[in-house]
Amino acid sequence: TAIHSIGRASLNIDLEPTAVAKKRANQKKMPAIIVGAAIAVLGAAAYAVTGYMGEKKAEEILAGVQPTVTSIKSAQSALRQKEQELKKLDSTLASYQQLTL
Repeated sequence: TAIHSIGRASLNIDLEPTAVAKKRANQKKMPAIIVGAAIAVLGAAAYAVTGYMGEKKAEEILAGVQPTVTSIKSAQSALRQKEQELKKLDSTLASYQQLTL
């Protein structure tokens, strides 16, 4: 009736058994649950793949930079040796300056 359709009826009779109603409600929810699970699995897979790709990219960059790092360390070692030689020469110079005074 019209009153029943607008929700103003004082009496609401539902002849559907509770077990059937629960089963139908669960069947209606099932597609949403499946979609949610699929999204979660895809998200986890995407996260894992991007992490793996990032790790591989970092390894590639490190491999490309490693020769430069080795070269810089070699130059650093040579510069430290020169620095030690300069300190010795400064010491020797200071000794000669003391002798000339």
